[in-house]
Amino acid sequence: MPRKNRETPLNPAERSVQRAEQAAARLEEENRAQAKARLIVERDFQISRAELAYSALTGGGVVRRNTLGIVARQGSDPEYLLQGIRMTAQNRNGQVLTLQADTPEEDLEDVKQRMAELQSSGTRKSSKIVIIKDTDYRHPEMDASEPMLELMSGLAVASSLVSAQHPDLSLMVIGRGDLSNLPSSTEYDPSNQPPFAAEYLSIIFALDAHNELSSAPETGSPTRLTTLKPFKPSNAKLANYPAVPPESSIVLPRQTE
Repeated sequence: MPRKNRETPLNPAERSVQRAEQAAARLEEENRAQAKARLIVERDFQISRAELAYSALTGGGVVRRNTLGIVARQGSDPEYLLQGIRMTAQNRNGQVLTLQADTPEEDLEDVKQRMAELQSSGTRKSSKIVIIKDTDYRHPEMDASEPMLELMSGLAVASSLVSAQHPDLSLMVIGRGDLSNLPSSTEYDPSNQPPFAAEYLSIIFALDAHNELSSAPETGSPTRLTTLKPFKPSNAKLANYPAVPPESSIVLPRQTE
C-alpha cells in the first residue's frame, strides 16, 4: 500500500513565525471581544448620562420643564450628550430635532418646515424636543443668529400661549460656558447672562470633561451616583466608567476599506 503523504516538518524559523501569527490572531480576537463589550457598555452609559436631561423635559423627573439649558464646560463633548439624547428618545418613542444656533435667515423656512413635521409626528403625548446646539452662554446673543434667537424665544414661551404655533415642543439649548453661567454654582453671575438665557431658559446642568451632567459641579461628583470600581462588563453600570476610554487601554481591529 502506498504510504500517506505527510506534511513537511517546519524548520525552527518557520515554527517561530507560525507561533507569532497564531498569537497575533488570538490577541486580535481578544481585542475584538473586548471592544464589543466596551461598545455595549458605553452605549448604556451614554444613554444613562443623557436621561437626566431628557427626563427634565419629558416629565420623567421630579419637575417637568418646557425649556432646559445645559452649560458645556471646557473639555466636554456636547455631541456625545446629543447622541445619548437621541438614543434615549428612540427607546421611549420620543422625537428629537437638532438645529444649529447660527442657522441663517435664508434657511429659516426649512427649519420651520422641519419643526412642523416634528409637531405632527408621533402622538400628542409623545415627547418632542427641539435642541439648539453650538450656542455660547458667554456671548450677549448666545452666539446665535437673530432669526434663531426669535425662534428660540417663541418656543420658550409656547407652553403658556394657547395660540402658539408649536405649543407641544420642548426646547433644549446646549452651549459653551463656565460656572458663572450656572445658577446652582457658587460662581454664578446673574449680571453676566445673555438676555435670552436669563429670561427664558431653566439652566439646570453643566456638562463636564467626562461628559457627566451635574447640577452641582463644585462637589466634584456627577449627579448620577458612581463608584470607583474597575471596568468589567458585569459591574460597569456601577463603575465610574469614563465616557471616552483611553486609546491605550484597547486595541481595535483595523477597518477595511
